[in-house]
Amino acid sequence: MTSVLSRGIASSLFVLVCTGAIAQDAPEGTLTGWHIVRPGDTLIGLTAKYLGTSERWRENLALNPQIANPDVLQPGSRLRVLLDYDSAPPVARVKGLSGLVEERPVPIPWKQAEEQDLLVERDGLRTHRNSSSELEFRDGTNLVLSEESLVFVRPSKRAPSGPIRRSVEIVEGQAEVQALRPDTPSADVEILVGSATATATRTQDGLSQARARKAVDGTAQVMVYEGAGEVEAAGQAVAVPRGMGTAVPEDAPPSPPEELLPAPVPLEPAAGSEWRFGQPRFAWEPVADAASHTLEICTDAACNELFRRAVALTGFDWRPDPLPVGEFYWRVTAVAGSGLDGYPSAPLPFTILVTGADTSPPTGGVSVSGRTATHEGVTYYEPGARIEAEMADDQSGLEIWGVQVDGQEPGAGGLAGPWTTGSHTARAIGFDRAGNRGESEPVSFEVDADGPAIELRLAGRELLEEKLGTGSVPKKWCKRKKKWIKRHTRPSSGRRPVWTLIAAGSDASPIADSYDADRILRLRQRTDVHAEVAGDNPGILLLAAGRLEIEGNAVRLPDGGDLSYCRPAGPGGPGYEKNALLWVGASDALSGRVTSLSIDTESRSGAGQDSDTFLLIGAEDLVGNVRQVSIKFRPLASDP
Repeated sequence: MTSVLSRGIASSLFVLVCTGAIAQDAPEGTLTGWHIVRPGDTLIGLTAKYLGTSERWRENLALNPQIANPDVLQPGSRLRVLLDYDSAPPVARVKGLSGLVEERPVPIPWKQAEEQDLLVERDGLRTHRNSSSELEFRDGTNLVLSEESLVFVRPSKRAPSGPIRRSVEIVEGQAEVQALRPDTPSADVEILVGSATATATRTQDGLSQARARKAVDGTAQVMVYEGAGEVEAAGQAVAVPRGMGTAVPEDAPPSPPEELLPAPVPLEPAAGSEWRFGQPRFAWEPVADAASHTLEICTDAACNELFRRAVALTGFDWRPDPLPVGEFYWRVTAVAGSGLDGYPSAPLPFTILVTGADTSPPTGGVSVSGRTATHEGVTYYEPGARIEAEMADDQSGLEIWGVQVDGQEPGAGGLAGPWTTGSHTARAIGFDRAGNRGESEPVSFEVDADGPAIELRLAGRELLEEKLGTGSVPKKWCKRKKKWIKRHTRPSSGRRPVWTLIAAGSDASPIADSYDADRILRLRQRTDVHAEVAGDNPGILLLAAGRLEIEGNAVRLPDGGDLSYCRPAGPGGPGYEKNALLWVGASDALSGRVTSLSIDTESRSGAGQDSDTFLLIGAEDLVGNVRQVSIKFRPLASDP
């Protein structure tokens, strides 16, 4: 696993591992590496150093045909040599390099490291910004150096009984020890970090994984992910089990081990995603109790080859400088307040298809949908009209988009009303994955959120929220074969027309005691009662209440029923109720048309009071707005 550290803070780590590798030209079954020639080196001496005998020096000469004199070697040059780890001094071989990595083959000055170079006692290796290196040892242990780290191979120590204890000192930065091959022999590795000494042991399966760091204040930090460890300082030692870590202040004993934080859940880039620009947004779910996060971008699946690292991230997302075209892996680690790294997330692959920054904003537009009505050249939308955003970004793709109405913060994807009456302006707003903001041209739309106006008149007097006034229905309306009925109705095949309501156009005069027959249409009492009305805003004369529907210029009474206020014949002949003749008018100034009138009665009673009768009147316009009026009234007694 890789490690993470705050930017600008030096860290250090430990690890030793050795794995044999066969050089391309080397005889099968032999190990080789590249030795950097030091002053005084001879081919015979090097053969004895790495193989334990000088007798095979001609084999090394065969690997280096450029050597003119095996006793005169050029300091700083590279020679390929056969290697026997059992006979050689502590040797680490450079297995992998990423970025700028330098080595110090003492006493040769610092030089750029190359793969398969051999580091022996006192040799050093250092990494620069956004760089990493991997060292391997024969026992299957790898030491992975993160950026801005410095380690030295130290003289080996042999216990009174047992194998040689190999030592590595971390002077700056951090390193990670990985023993992930159960088929290799176990070794005792000692890591020096500041004033602390740490050792790592494997599981029964031969696995071990730990991370060590030297902080800028000299504190040593040791984290164990697999296997176990022990840290000793100031004459005290603590065991560090799997999933635990400890911090060791300089010249102080180790602190009690604490549990490492779990791995964050990576969100994006998703595994296998492809990006047409070099600045994808990295995001992850937060880890409870994390003080910060470290994000690493690598070029290998194990994340040993660091390409870029961001540290001390206090948020939950990050955007890098443009990455080049290529395949990468990324992972994120939560860091506790103590500075100990938690478990890194599993590296996820992603691909950059086009390098460079995406500077083009998203484009798009908005659309308005819903019920509409056009009046006097203006189209009005219903209050619940929906505004949808249509945004696109061909390069990095959309991150978030929505609708902005009247300058308010955009809602995701789309917005629905209710909107207020009047003019509104909508535009699409979008952000792409590169952080560019785009917006569409504004679209204006008008909304009618007001219900129709309702006009009530009785006997020529306008009614507001009050009891009905005094007026009368002519007695002759309730009597058979009177001149008024004959004058204002058509022949009905001998059947008595029972007047239940009369509908008139919007230009009809308010109700008074006289009527213009040319302006009044009649409705008979039927189960499908209707009449044609002139104009868009009907006025209705009622002798009773019922639900009306207006379709075009047709007024319908679909429920039928006897709505007459005329009393049945009784002593004294047919009678009538006073104040039953009511004018109901409805109009709509914006949508321009009323589609239905609803007229009903309702009885309401309060606590300890007699019930009151209310006339409930409602009107609906073309875009669905409804206006309702409630009027309390009491029918007057009939004439004596």
